[in-house]
Amino acid sequence: MLLFAEEKALRFIRKNNLISEGSKIICGFSGGADSAAMVFILRTLAAELQISLICAHLNHMIRGKEALRDEMHCKAFCEKYGIAFISKSVDVPLLAKKLGISEEDAGRRARYSFFDELAKAYGANLIATAHNLDDNAETVLMHITRGCGVTGLCGIEPKRDNIIRPVLCLSRQEIEAYCTEKGLEFITDSTNLDDRYTRNKYRHKVLPLLKEINPSVTSALSRLASNANDTLSFMQKSVDAINIKNGEILTADFKNADKALYPLILKKMLESAGLNTEITSKSVFAAEKILAGSRESCRADLGGGVQLIKAYGKTKLKNFTKAEKFEYTLKSGEIINLNGFEFSIENKCPTGCLALGLNNVKTVTLRSRRDGDKIVLGGMTRRLKELFINNKIERDMRDAYIIADFDGEPVWVQGFGAADGTAKAGAEKYLVIKHTEGM
Repeated sequence: MLLFAEEKALRFIRKNNLISEGSKIICGFSGGADSAAMVFILRTLAAELQISLICAHLNHMIRGKEALRDEMHCKAFCEKYGIAFISKSVDVPLLAKKLGISEEDAGRRARYSFFDELAKAYGANLIATAHNLDDNAETVLMHITRGCGVTGLCGIEPKRDNIIRPVLCLSRQEIEAYCTEKGLEFITDSTNLDDRYTRNKYRHKVLPLLKEINPSVTSALSRLASNANDTLSFMQKSVDAINIKNGEILTADFKNADKALYPLILKKMLESAGLNTEITSKSVFAAEKILAGSRESCRADLGGGVQLIKAYGKTKLKNFTKAEKFEYTLKSGEIINLNGFEFSIENKCPTGCLALGLNNVKTVTLRSRRDGDKIVLGGMTRRLKELFINNKIERDMRDAYIIADFDGEPVWVQGFGAADGTAKAGAEKYLVIKHTEGM
C-alpha cells in the first residue's frame, strides 16, 4: 500500500503525463530531503511505472569538506537502496567568474549540463529534479517582485522538454514527514541557510511572514500558477494562429495582436529563428515602441546579440552581425576574391565575364560604400543609399556590398551592375569581374 506522499506523487505524475512506461530517468540528487524523497518515491513506483533510475550528484566545489561529505552521503544512500549513482565535480565559483554571472546561475547551468551529458551517455529520456510546492511558491514570488507577466506567474512547470518535477505537488513539510516515516537520512546544504542567496531570503523571510497571514499561502500561490498556466494556454492558441517563420512576422499582424500576446509572439519568433535570449519586460517595451512608431525602418537591441528589426512591412529577429567596411587597391598581376567575385586587371577583354575599360584610369579600388556615393545606371544618376533602400537591403548589410571605383568614382556595384559607358571594348586594359560563387 502506497503512503500518502507516494500516492499524491503518482496522481500528479499521471495527471501531467510526466513519465511513460519504460523510461530511463536521470535523477538530480543533492542528498537533501527533497531529492531523497523524490528518488525513494520513484524507486517505490519503479515497478508500476516500469522505469529505471540513475542518480546524478554534482559537487559544486563551494563548501570544501562539506561538499565532499554530501557526495559520499549520496553515494552511500544509492548503494544502500540499490540505485545507480554517478558524480562529478565542477568549480562553480570559477565558472561564475569566467561567465560573469552569479554562483546560483553558474551552479544551475553546471547541473543541467551534467544531467544532459549523462542522459546522452546512458540513453535516458527524462531528467527529474526535486522541486517542490514551496519552491514553486518562492519562484512565483520572485517573479512577481521583478514585475513579471503571465508567463512568470506560471512558476515552475511540471514538465519542460525532457525535464520533469515529480514531487512538485508536495510541500516541504510533507516531504520531510515522508523522509521521517520511511527513515530516510538526508543532509542539509549550508548554502541553503545563507541569506546572501536571493531564493533563501524568500524562503526564510518572505514566505514565513506570508504564512502568518495565510497558513496555506504555498497552496494559494500554486493555484495562482495553475490558473496562470490555463490563461497562458489560451493565449498560446491565439499566437499559434499567427504566421511566424524564420523569426519573421508581418508588421501588421504583430501590430494588430493584443499587447498581452507580445511576450509569446517574441518567444515564438526567437524559437522559429533558432535564437536564444531572454524575453524581458524591456524586450516587450522595445517591441511596443517599434510597432507604435511611424518610421518604416527601425530596430532595437534585445540583448544577447539579438535585434528586433522593423523594415519593409515585416518585423523580425536576427543576430546582430554588422558588416565591416573594407578597401583594397587592385594592381596589375593581382587577383582579389571578395564575396564570391574574382577581380583582376587584364590586357585582353575575355568572354563570359564582365570587363570594364581602364583607359586613363590610375587607381582601381574595391571597397565598401562611402557617404555620397553615386553611379550612373540606365541614363540616371543614382545615389547608392537610394538603391539600397529601394531594393530593401538592410542597413547592417550594406557595407558588405562591393563597389569598384576608378579614381574615386563608383563604376560597378555588386547586385546592380556597371555604370553606363564603362563596359567598352578596345581599351588598353580591363577590370575583369568573374562571379565565382558556387564554382
